Amino acid sequence: MSKDPWKKAHDLSKIRQEQRQAAKGGPEHLYQPPRSSSRWSFSLVVGTILALLVVGAVVAYFTRAMWWPQASGHLPEQVTEAVEEAAPELRPSIDWHALDKGLGADLKQFTSYLDFVSQVEEWGAQDQLALISTGESRWRLTAPGVKVYVQDGLIWTYELELEKIYASDCWQPWWPELRAAGLVPEFTWEDMTGDPDFPAGHAEERMRRTPSTRVREGWVYPVFILHFDYGKLSELEAAVDYGVSEPVAPEDG
Repeated sequence: MSKDPWKKAHDLSKIRQEQRQAAKGGPEHLYQPPRSSSRWSFSLVVGTILALLVVGAVVAYFTRAMWWPQASGHLPEQVTEAVEEAAPELRPSIDWHALDKGLGADLKQFTSYLDFVSQVEEWGAQDQLALISTGESRWRLTAPGVKVYVQDGLIWTYELELEKIYASDCWQPWWPELRAAGLVPEFTWEDMTGDPDFPAGHAEERMRRTPSTRVREGWVYPVFILHFDYGKLSELEAAVDYGVSEPVAPEDG
């Protein structure tokens, strides 16, 4: 006598279930994730933690001038000495590119002086500006600590006396840009040159920039001159240097 249809279906279902369990190596309702996934998840977590530690260390290093003076006073001397030896404080520097771009005030050589005037007006310091004629198509724009020399409507040279600028509240909106460029009275001859023995009295450090600009008189280059008095930065002067647009190749023979 043949098996009952329901009994036969039950037996087949049981056989197939046993086969599936045998193929998976365990009960059907239990799921075991592959070990590779566990290893990958663990590696991802560790990698993320290491990346965060590295980024944090880099940020802490480059901002140490802000937090280290306060933190170092609460640490043992041995710890501070070890930190100073392993990660010496970055020496202040001048951001020449900020000077090239106009110091956040459109004070850029061989561009219209009206751009600088417009920026000063935005700061509400236009009442401090005075424009004086010094010859045909030549003007001198003055304000506390600032002298801008204009020719044919273009800024040619200028002088910034830092102590006067930082002593005048009219330039307060400008201070962050100047500080970011390194133009502060605390900037020293040693910061600039690495030499702790500064020259007595007045000293200068020149930096000629590129590219050159074609004007009526020929090709000119911007030149920035840092003036130091007894080792401290006192003034920035923007001057010009005449020359050719490209180096002249030596003649054969």
